Amino acid sequence: MLRDRVWMYSPDVMLLAFTPDNDVRNNSRALEQDELRPYFVFQNARLVPDMSFRDSPSFRQKLTLLNRTIYTLINYSRLLQLVNVVRDDIVTRRKLARTQTSQTGNQTTNQLGNQIQAATNGTGDVGIEDQAYMEPKDPTWNEAWQVTEALLAQMNKEVNEHGARFLVVTVTSGPQVTSDPAARQAFMSRLKTQDLFYVERRIETVSQREHFPVLALAPVFVKYASDHQTALHGFGAQLNLGHWNAEGHRLAGETIAETLCEMLMSRGSENRK
Repeated sequence: MLRDRVWMYSPDVMLLAFTPDNDVRNNSRALEQDELRPYFVFQNARLVPDMSFRDSPSFRQKLTLLNRTIYTLINYSRLLQLVNVVRDDIVTRRKLARTQTSQTGNQTTNQLGNQIQAATNGTGDVGIEDQAYMEPKDPTWNEAWQVTEALLAQMNKEVNEHGARFLVVTVTSGPQVTSDPAARQAFMSRLKTQDLFYVERRIETVSQREHFPVLALAPVFVKYASDHQTALHGFGAQLNLGHWNAEGHRLAGETIAETLCEMLMSRGSENRK
């Protein structure tokens, strides 16, 4: 995306929103288990794109005239997009129901209990990957992290070569930044850790080595949620789960905007010197 789409806009800053929940996993074919997309891999200690997905029969099927026509119609039809979302939601809910039933064997009725249980079984918040919150314990996760770190370094290099500035923003998950200390503790107990900011610290280490700024939103969110006793993720009965709600978006937007303004103002000062 950076190489093929971004530079036509001549940006001053390239901001990468890094999602601890799944962005490390997404960089590993073994963990992601999706054969219909590209990955980056190491070859002779060099990071190179692996485009072998193009040779798979399933991908070639997507390129037929019929399928391309269907995808085009979906891209231009809100109704078809809604049907697609509903279909995906049904499939996701069925998978979650099967997983939750096999892992818990029972359902909690209390709303707070539901939130804590969701945080502790790793299935209540779609896309959360427990292993992302702890130091890798196997070669597959270790390689996924190595690829991720190399990608960040390469992106920073290419952004600098284009005369722009690189900013990484690590975003948050509901169980990580809930205002309820019991829910956070339950999540940490599930992970057998006392630190929910492993990803943030690791990205910070990379940023110091490669000389690019990083904005970690999780500590900001935890403090705000605790001070104001408010949820920054989810809606209704699903508070503290899923994506940011309106208050979460507002806090993230204001925090990111302040950082961007500081970056641009410091560049202006450097140019004037």
